[in-house]
Amino acid sequence: MTLTRVACDGTDARRPVEERLDGARVLVTLTGRYVFRGKHVRAVASPAVALLLPDGVNYEIAHPHGEGDVTLAIGGTLAARIADSGPEARPLSTRGYVGIQRALAELASAESKSELARLAVEEEFCLALSPLPDPPSETTARDGERAAAIAHEVELRFDEPLPLAELAAAAGVSLFEACRVFRRVRGTTIHAYQRALRLRHALALLIETRIPLAELAVAAGFANQGHLGNRFRAEFGITPGRLRQSSGLRVIAG
Repeated sequence: MTLTRVACDGTDARRPVEERLDGARVLVTLTGRYVFRGKHVRAVASPAVALLLPDGVNYEIAHPHGEGDVTLAIGGTLAARIADSGPEARPLSTRGYVGIQRALAELASAESKSELARLAVEEEFCLALSPLPDPPSETTARDGERAAAIAHEVELRFDEPLPLAELAAAAGVSLFEACRVFRRVRGTTIHAYQRALRLRHALALLIETRIPLAELAVAAGFANQGHLGNRFRAEFGITPGRLRQSSGLRVIAG
């Protein structure tokens, strides 16, 4: 997945030919507005709309109000999967827009400048850009099987940077459905489940081994010791170092 912020000052120069996308893109306007014209898509791009554009789309952009904009261009495999259905201007809910901003904040945080943050960010984007609302809370046996298939992969590879596409493929569903069915059945997101597994493994290593905390953090799937410390304290109310110096599980149980 690639993320590019494109800032435009709102001045439209004459273009002798249409521009053409080199690779699929999902465009989310973070601020401002502009008119996007393609063969199959005509829309006012704004924070209320996401543009799903397959590879090779010809287009023109105009700023009739003379205002600038900042647009997030999402590329790579994730964008290609999302835009697979064809050119589309998809409404973006307030929740979806906030989700996009949350994903960007996750990427910007010091502890997330790692491939280990990939699943969290991919899932946030897919939930934000999902074409349908969450289905009713009732689940089927098939839903349970699909969620179990995803959980199985996460449990086996909790310490790896898991691409959402691989988890969806393991369950035989789309990216969007993987996010929705897991949350519907398990009551949590895939990334939260992965993080819970990492914390459980970290706790076990703290109690059962004496390996250095920096090595323990990486073994449990965290980016570094600081990342582990922040997550561990938020979950258990104590830092890994303090826990090691205390009476173990009795401290966590309170």
